[in-house]
Amino acid sequence: MMASCEYALDVKLEGLANANYEKVIQMIIANNDQTKKKNELMGAYRYFAAFYYFKAYDALVAKKYKEMEELKAKSKEYWLKIKEIAPDNPKVEEGLKALEEVKPAPPKKQQATE
Repeated sequence: MMASCEYALDVKLEGLANANYEKVIQMIIANNDQTKKKNELMGAYRYFAAFYYFKAYDALVAKKYKEMEELKAKSKEYWLKIKEIAPDNPKVEEGLKALEEVKPAPPKKQQATE
């Protein structure tokens, strides 16, 4: 509950909810409750997948391409964790496809002058 409140307040993507979502993940895994708490675990994974997606986009805009690729990899990692839990979840493929779109635009072709 605390994590979702912090997420709602984190309009600048400062990671206010990161620690609490990480605790949710750790507690569920430590107590071997992955099946019983499937929705909570997927919610935490979705939070991190989206968080790192938006951070990757910010890095793209700032032309920090190496950082962008690292953040995209983190986002993908969380999407794949969701896929392990719910292989038929259509949001996973949507998320992975959206990640592919976070990339620099191809260089503009110079037009030949006559």
